[in-house]
Amino acid sequence: MDDKKRYSLVQPPEAPTRFHFGDDAALCAPDRDQAHPQAHPVGSDQGGGPKKIKPIRFFVAGVCIVLVACACFLAYVAFFHKDEGALQPDPNVKVGTLTGASADLDKIAEEAQVSFSINAAPEFETGTAPGNLTIENLEINNNRFTVAINLEEDGREVYRSGYLDPGQYIESAPLSEDLPPGDYPAVATIETFRLSDNTPIGRVAAELVLHVKG
Repeated sequence: MDDKKRYSLVQPPEAPTRFHFGDDAALCAPDRDQAHPQAHPVGSDQGGGPKKIKPIRFFVAGVCIVLVACACFLAYVAFFHKDEGALQPDPNVKVGTLTGASADLDKIAEEAQVSFSINAAPEFETGTAPGNLTIENLEINNNRFTVAINLEEDGREVYRSGYLDPGQYIESAPLSEDLPPGDYPAVATIETFRLSDNTPIGRVAAELVLHVKG
């Protein structure tokens, strides 16, 4: 037999419980016959009335305060903990041009640039005859250069010029090696030098084909 005891509160059917709510939404004591026993909420004081329900406006205000606090925290994190890997402006940067720096850079850029012309398909009557190389150092340049021609098949050098200053050209010249008749793919390398002291500046290459007739 089950030893557990069960309890139930039976209300008289002729005296239904009625509750009244005031302006402040507080729960008032039930209006019932005082002769009937009064039920108290669990945890309430037996000597006093039932506990009051907190107004809903206090709950809404609490939620708003929590949301504002979260927003402030996120703003703080975003402002004071920036991504260190992101690109940032230099704090010491200034607007303008350093005195003399622009002129020096322009000079370096002009020296590094070179404009030239060379025949991409020079012809030689024989392996020792001059060919129409037509190499030209244009007047707009600010450097001198030399030209070396090497065969593509084995890198053999078959021509090297002296230096040409701006405004100078070589119309024709022989090869340094007596080549048998045929067509020879080659590479012409133009090496530039500073006009003032012959300091090497740079190199540029151009492809061509040497035609040796006989």
